[in-house]
Order: sequence, then structure tokens, then C-alpha cells
Amino acid sequence: MNLLDMMGYSAIYTINPESYPTDIRNLGVSLANSFGKMSAIISPAFTGVLMTINGGFQIAITLFAILFAVTGLAALLLKETRVQKKEGSLIIR
Repeated sequence: MNLLDMMGYSAIYTINPESYPTDIRNLGVSLANSFGKMSAIISPAFTGVLMTINGGFQIAITLFAILFAVTGLAALLLKETRVQKKEGSLIIR
């Protein structure tokens, strides 16, 4: 679990600085980090509540599969910013 957690943080700190303009970069990274932390706090409690109801296991698995699919689709929509053209010159980061 720690490995997956660290992979998520490395993705946040790798993708977010490239995705946001310089003037709001810290805001974007901090918002992404805070949403991740809040989700990590809420998720176990929410899962526990789901497991107590009848048929909750199926609901939980379906909900998490949908959320993983939405996350994957959102990741596919990110644009690559490593090589950009700016003001007629090629910038390679």
C-alpha cells in the first residue's frame, strides 16, 4: 500500500508542475495534494459504512471500479507539455 501511495505522490509532483502555468503552479499542486489527503481520510470510513449494509460489497466494488475508470479517463485527457513551441522557438524541458 505504501508503494502505491508513493507512486501516487510521485505522479502528483511530476505531472502537476507541468500542467499548470507558473503563476498558479503551487496552488494546483497543493489542491491536488489536499484532495488526495482528504480522500485518503474519507475513503476507509465510507467503505466501512458500505460494508455494513446488505449487498454493500457489490456496491463498493462497483463504485470503486467506476471511480478508477473515471480517473483513468481523466489521466488520458492530460496533455503532454514536455516539448512546447513558444514564441516561434522550440522549448525542451
